[in-house]
Amino acid sequence: MKSPHIIVRAGFFMQADPGPMPLTFRIYPSRNLVFVAYDGIMSIEETRRGLADYQAHPDFHPSQNHLLDLSLVTGWERDFPRIMAMQAEAVDMFPPGTKPPYLVYYAPTTIGQDAAMACIRSWDEGSGIVPRLTTREADALHILG
Repeated sequence: MKSPHIIVRAGFFMQADPGPMPLTFRIYPSRNLVFVAYDGIMSIEETRRGLADYQAHPDFHPSQNHLLDLSLVTGWERDFPRIMAMQAEAVDMFPPGTKPPYLVYYAPTTIGQDAAMACIRSWDEGSGIVPRLTTREADALHILG
């Protein structure tokens, strides 16, 4: 069994669920943060389900920053038209007039970096999203404050 990826910062503990789902998330309302972890192959359908679950969560807020941990990604669905369509749907989560959220992709591997760049490129400049890619945990946490 793989051990989950863990990030610790000043007593703040985040741990990805090592369960069967390739995408898990946890919302930290007091930090205005959602932590998303992928394990295995990033699929568009799984991401869509994760986005729907996130939006339906009682702690969802459109200004929440996102820390997306891609350190355990082993592959990703390279269907660019579907990625673009999914991102176009997801932008509705972030209505105009709300604080633009940071989407910080932590991707220490080449596969994770490729997946993160596909996501970053699919965000429209007018979307109000502030995407960032980093290969180091410390940098990801620094960006998020």
